[in-house]
Amino acid sequence: MEFVKISESGISKVESILKLKEVGFDGFLIGENFMKTNDPEESAYNFIKQVENEI
Repeated sequence: MEFVKISESGISKVESILKLKEVGFDGFLIGENFMKTNDPEESAYNFIKQVENEI
């Protein structure tokens, strides 16, 4: 049986995503980190680009 592993919320660093991917996580719940900023859309976009550049 195959499972999709999704991490809990509370992620605020790209390094956390990379470590979780190393141990088999497939998805990540991130929200509060972006909602604390003045422009959540831009913050999410930049975070995703940073993750993509590290993978």
